[in-house]
Amino acid sequence: MAPRKTEAQVTSLRRLILANFAFTQAGDSVRFLRAVAVDPLSGQYLTMLTGICSGYMQPFIHDEGCGVLSSTYAHFPADTEFAQTHEELKTGWSRSVASQASASAAKSLRDKNAGKDQRPISLRLQNGGWNFKVAPVSWQSPNLHRIQQLCDYQRIRIRDELNPLLASMVKGKEYLPEATYILGETFPDAADDE
Repeated sequence: MAPRKTEAQVTSLRRLILANFAFTQAGDSVRFLRAVAVDPLSGQYLTMLTGICSGYMQPFIHDEGCGVLSSTYAHFPADTEFAQTHEELKTGWSRSVASQASASAAKSLRDKNAGKDQRPISLRLQNGGWNFKVAPVSWQSPNLHRIQQLCDYQRIRIRDELNPLLASMVKGKEYLPEATYILGETFPDAADDE
């Protein structure tokens, strides 16, 4: 196999593994949030939801040296709620995480239709002083299952792409059972010297 092809395969495999990991973490976090029945108006709930949005969006926005996930993963079958859930997670990410990023990132997250920041802040003069309220990321508890279903669906799609890629990379090579290999260093090279 040509080194260039191997390098591209390693990069693709890394991207898919990291995306699978992100979707697994986001889905597991939703399962936990649903199980502990945290008050949706509490700071803990909002903090966890911010983490879920950030975790889910990670493969779409951070390349981690291997590029972002293909736009294929942002398109969904028409008869599902996945597209809406994906967009809501994207909005949740931009309202919570991106609004706290650098000035250049904040500029890129302006609402194209209204020209306003994605995360409104209200000010109220009360009892001779100002009170501030930052619009939180929110998601109704009964709808959390949609995030969980989307993460599970994305993981299936990742595996459908990852498994054939991995099979092609190991074809004709021998690996030691129970041995650990480091992607891009000792893998996909065969285990000749171990």
